[in-house]
Amino acid sequence: MWWLVIFFGGLTWLLVRIGFPGRKRETMRGVAKGARMFVCGSLATATGLLTVGGIGASLSPQTTGATSATPNAAAKPAQFLSPAVARGKRYALNVTANLGASIAVLDANGQKVASNSSQLSAALPRGTYFVKVGLNTYKPFKRRVSIPENKNLRVTLEQDLRVLSISLPVKTGIIVYDQSGVQVAKTFASRANFKLVAGHYTVALARDGYVAKTVSANAGTRVNTALQRVPPPPPPPLLAAEARDPEPSARVVDRGGVCGNYGSWSEAQAAFLAYGYSRMDRDKDGVACESLR
Repeated sequence: MWWLVIFFGGLTWLLVRIGFPGRKRETMRGVAKGARMFVCGSLATATGLLTVGGIGASLSPQTTGATSATPNAAAKPAQFLSPAVARGKRYALNVTANLGASIAVLDANGQKVASNSSQLSAALPRGTYFVKVGLNTYKPFKRRVSIPENKNLRVTLEQDLRVLSISLPVKTGIIVYDQSGVQVAKTFASRANFKLVAGHYTVALARDGYVAKTVSANAGTRVNTALQRVPPPPPPPLLAAEARDPEPSARVVDRGGVCGNYGSWSEAQAAFLAYGYSRMDRDKDGVACESLR
């Protein structure tokens, strides 16, 4: 019987070496050098995840040792997953801005993924992002960047300058103050254009013979306004009494409602009071023909 043991032992060894009859020999195309896998009793090497001839295997680098294989219900084509993607590889993005401006990085959906002031260093996955830099009274900055192509970005913000226009009917002294009360512009003109940093300002207007005025305006707007004349002073009390009681010697003579027709102011005033010629009192102060006084 010992010869039967030797015969079947040798047959088994031969079948293991050449493969079992009826089973198609598996190809090892696509298996990378440096990793290991058992297929039909043979050892193969690869890196990454690989499916070959209906046998699924989780592969690892050679330094990790042998891996296990489990059968799949349906065969799938060979596919390779980059270790860099599997580990979520990230790339550096460095942004520097002047004046301590705020920096924000947004993803393609507009979600903020990183932020800082003055300087920002972020590790981001490959993709498209938007860099926004802002500072009060400065023009906002926004740029689209691609990672990893764009690694370093230096931003220099510029002041947001706007024109404040002022228009008046006559030449007027114009002084412009900022929100802190500091004078930032001054001129004497009927029309003026001031190039100012974006913000709120107070404009003081003054001219002899006119009532002073102040207006508020934002840079980038137009102001159209006018000043009112200072009203004439009221007549002295003596003139007011004379208007009420003209000289007794003045005779009431009707020469019409024209001041030039009268020889004296008293005569004109008496006619005004007697006949009520309104055009003899142009400023409506109760005193007629003041030019005759």
